[in-house]
Amino acid sequence: MSFQIYFTDMRHGLERRTVSVANSEEEFRNTTVQELKRKLIPEDQPEDTILRYRFNTLEKNHTLGFYGIKHEDHIFAERRRSMHYLH
Repeated sequence: MSFQIYFTDMRHGLERRTVSVANSEEEFRNTTVQELKRKLIPEDQPEDTILRYRFNTLEKNHTLGFYGIKHEDHIFAERRRSMHYLH
């Protein structure tokens, strides 16, 4: 089973994308925010992007399990420079 996060890019309409994060629940829980950013965000922009989950700003060294993020949850992304909101 693939463990996934939903990611909706507001700039390209409200199309919901599914991003595969891990192949097991343990691997999913142990995925760091930095690793998730690498899968969600173009290579040149991860440091300019803030990820949020349920009003928490996700810090890159914490894991998805630390924040209680579960399979098929939504992550919000905010670009610092252009302030585009992704959902």
